[in-house]
Amino acid sequence: MILDLGQTYHLYLIFLAKDINESPVTFDLANFGAMKWNVFLLLIGFLFFSSCDENGPPIPPRVVCGSSAILDADVFENGPEDDFDLDSVWINSNCLHISYKYGGGCGDTEMDVVGYHENSRQLPSSVHTRFSFSDKNSCEAYLTATKSFDLTPYQKKDYPQVILRIEGWNQPILYSY
Repeated sequence: MILDLGQTYHLYLIFLAKDINESPVTFDLANFGAMKWNVFLLLIGFLFFSSCDENGPPIPPRVVCGSSAILDADVFENGPEDDFDLDSVWINSNCLHISYKYGGGCGDTEMDVVGYHENSRQLPSSVHTRFSFSDKNSCEAYLTATKSFDLTPYQKKDYPQVILRIEGWNQPILYSY
């Protein structure tokens, strides 16, 4: 059968029609070339926007820590020890995050995490840790603060994790790196 391109052909879509006597869907072969280009461009657009990244999966955002943890037994023993209430402690990546409350608000405060590696054969190794807080003001406000610390100084070579034994916190925290 040879099709005349100037002729309009009628196609019956039986699976869409409720009644066979409904009007047919027309298909004009003279405009078929333009339709092919539209379908081609639509396909190219779909492939362009759904293509894979050659660099692999997306990289999660880097977690930024505050000040660095201090690994020094002398600072642990002799650092400031002003009063504060520890609310929560958690680790995200290489950061130790804390939420704490203290009385003050008029002046500057300073919070550090200090520790030392305990000498034992226990695995994983332990870091005895405390928060060193300095609050040099006499205001009466009761404030809540959060702070984060970079724990990389607590990493021990050839060990994938250490246990943080934090003074004033009930449970040890496992730090895996």
